[in-house]
Amino acid sequence: MTFPTHNISFWSGKPFWCRPWSILLTGLVIIISTYFFIEILFVDILITSLIIIWWVLFLYYVPKIYTNSLDSSSSIDNE
Repeated sequence: MTFPTHNISFWSGKPFWCRPWSILLTGLVIIISTYFFIEILFVDILITSLIIIWWVLFLYYVPKIYTNSLDSSSSIDNE
């Protein structure tokens, strides 16, 4: 009996605009733009904080939850 392996990357099914490089690049462009164009420190800090939260959420937690769900579903399938 062959067990399925879950080596599918979370990012492999995503379009190019939803890959880690585009998420980081978009966030950096927004941070730099607000720094140069708005020039209000409070707004810069607020936007930077929101983007860092966005990065942590979508670049760390979502792929981790995806991998954990694959692992748990494969352990359920193997029982």
